[in-house]
Amino acid sequence: MKYKIKSLNLNQAKDIASWEYQDEYSVYNFGGWERVLEEKWGISNPLIREKEFYSFLDKNDELIGFFRIKETKDKFTLGLGIKPDLCGKKISVYLLKEVIIECNRKSPQKTIELSVRKFNKRAIKAYLNAGFKIKGEHRLNTPLGEGIFVDMILKER
Repeated sequence: MKYKIKSLNLNQAKDIASWEYQDEYSVYNFGGWERVLEEKWGISNPLIREKEFYSFLDKNDELIGFFRIKETKDKFTLGLGIKPDLCGKKISVYLLKEVIIECNRKSPQKTIELSVRKFNKRAIKAYLNAGFKIKGEHRLNTPLGEGIFVDMILKER
C-alpha cells in the first residue's frame, strides 16, 4: 500500500492530540488539544508545525500517522507517531523509510537520529529494521513523563 506525506494541518494536529494509546503506551497520550496549547508544544505553533511536522495519509486521505523533522546544522532529529489502532501492524518501517527519503531530499549529507523510550521494544525493532543502530541511552523528563530513552542513529548516510 502506498502512503502520502503532506504538511500537518491544524485539524490533523487536534486529531493526534486526542489519540489514546493503551497500557504502557499511554505515556504517548497527548491529553487533548487544550493541554497541547497550554503547554505550548511545537505541534500547536503554526510556524513550527508548518516547518517541522508532516502527516502520513492512506489512499483515502485518512490520517494514519505523523512525523517531525527537527533540522540543525549537521543532523535531523526525528519523531514519529502511528495512529493507535495501527500500532503493531508493521507499517512503521515503511513509513520510517519515507521519512528517511524526505530527509535525504532536504539534505543528504546530514545524519538522522531519534530517541525512543526504552520500554518500547516494538518501535526499537522497527527502527533497527529501517537501518538505525543503537548509539546509547539517556534519562529525560518530557511533557509526557520521565523515562529512559534509547538514542539511535541511521547506519548508512
